[in-house]
Amino acid sequence: MVAAARLRRAEERARMARPYADRLQSFLDRFTIDPENIPHPLAETRIVNRSGLLIITSDRGLCGSYNSNILREATKWLEQRDTDKTQLYIIGNKGNSYFKRRKWKIAKHFGNLDYKIDYKETKEITDTIANDFIDGKVDEVDLLYSRYVSPAVCRQTMLNLLPIKATGKEEHTGPASDFIYEPSPEEILEILFPKYLYTRIVTSLAESLASEQGQRMVAMSAATENAEEMCRILTLKYNKARQAAITKELLEIVGGADALEK
Repeated sequence: MVAAARLRRAEERARMARPYADRLQSFLDRFTIDPENIPHPLAETRIVNRSGLLIITSDRGLCGSYNSNILREATKWLEQRDTDKTQLYIIGNKGNSYFKRRKWKIAKHFGNLDYKIDYKETKEITDTIANDFIDGKVDEVDLLYSRYVSPAVCRQTMLNLLPIKATGKEEHTGPASDFIYEPSPEEILEILFPKYLYTRIVTSLAESLASEQGQRMVAMSAATENAEEMCRILTLKYNKARQAAITKELLEIVGGADALEK
């Protein structure tokens, strides 16, 4: 019941975040398609020598396979990279507990987000990743999170976070390059790219929290049903054992009475 109540709020938050993120991505696609676009540090494409992965897990357990699915996908991604040239940014205590016992380097751990999105904490996450990318500590950063579909279904999703790139360029072949930008492209980029990065992380957190609560509700529902079934089976066994004990006592009494009569 608690998970269901939290799920309704988390689901609403995730659905409200999607249109803004999609619209921002659409604007970014049309803006970055311009061949005269001004370069920005967050969109700088380099030869990839050092990779980073931002992983969103939960702080608590009892949510079914939510964490194990994310960690399995993260492990697949890491196995294709060099240990010495890869670092992790982990959101959630479960992911941190899993990877701190392994060979992969944890650059930063963000924990205790609980069931709310702390926008100050999210800003810290965004700034940490952006600064590491600009400083050259990583040449690319991918994001792994759970996209909410329904309470019983969440999809592990991997997307490129940095460098920022446009998607679906083939769909915008017309007047995109004819736009006149006001203020200047440099000023727009200074606002757009950090906001895009921040929005992507906030949206992924909202999706992940909704997925977590959905998986927790399903897990707790299954646990309740299993507990009720176990109680039914144990009650039946108890009644059978009690009846057998009573029958045995009655037989002993009857046998003793027959012996006295003889």
